[in-house]
Amino acid sequence: MIEIKKAGLHTSVQDEGRYFFRSSGIPVSGAMDQEAFRFANFLLENELNTPVLEFTQIGPTLYFHARTSAVLTGAKFNTKLNGRSIRTSTPFEIPADSILQIGNAQKGNYGYLSIKGGFHAHDVLGSASYCPSINEAAMCKEGNTFVYVRSRQVHATKFANVNTSKMISDQSISVEPGPEFDVLSLEQKNQLAGEFTISRNSSRMAIQLDHDFDLKADDILTAPVQPGTVQLTPGGDLIVLMRDAQTTGGYARILQLSQRSINRLAQVRPGSSIELVLNK
Repeated sequence: MIEIKKAGLHTSVQDEGRYFFRSSGIPVSGAMDQEAFRFANFLLENELNTPVLEFTQIGPTLYFHARTSAVLTGAKFNTKLNGRSIRTSTPFEIPADSILQIGNAQKGNYGYLSIKGGFHAHDVLGSASYCPSINEAAMCKEGNTFVYVRSRQVHATKFANVNTSKMISDQSISVEPGPEFDVLSLEQKNQLAGEFTISRNSSRMAIQLDHDFDLKADDILTAPVQPGTVQLTPGGDLIVLMRDAQTTGGYARILQLSQRSINRLAQVRPGSSIELVLNK
């Protein structure tokens, strides 16, 4: 059993998400950085959709009652197991009666903890992922516990240390034109190929890109949107929809991010700058 001693910041259970209920207005949700999520399970030879713990900027403190194997991926956190430093993207053994302290993120934004065989998580509509009003039980709080089957697997001769720093440091975000891209003037289109700052008013639902130039578009009739859709409001706000985003919207959809670009954007911390690279 895992017992949460400190919850950290926005620690929740996540998997690939729920993809078959968007017609009912239910968000996809799932891990913000899907690449890091799958990589965590790959390193432990879990099924790639095995639920993990996701956290941002400040990780949780966990007490493990039984032995298991685990791995951390995504952002680089200051992590210690019973006082001993733990590397990111390198599987490690957790003895019974151990404390895993995942501290502050040193690089990147979202981190993932996977354990061998996974843990038992509450499934709602085909996914264990946290989503407001859909699966509130997947938001981790102090005192929560998770049950898992104890395991012991030696990884030292099977896995080398993997350097994933580039996966969380690439701040050039590739984008494609969206359905309303051509409502923009040539000057506005050229301005999009520039530098933006990640607003502190950002979340799993959307990331706002701050800028200091004139960029705005009229509302449109309500239309489908998806994770990675970039909306432009009449007031000039540039909003990138993320994993917990709504399924329809009335703002101009001027750009679209690929899954890979969503993963990269998720790892950029608020207050940092990014560059949009437009693929026409």
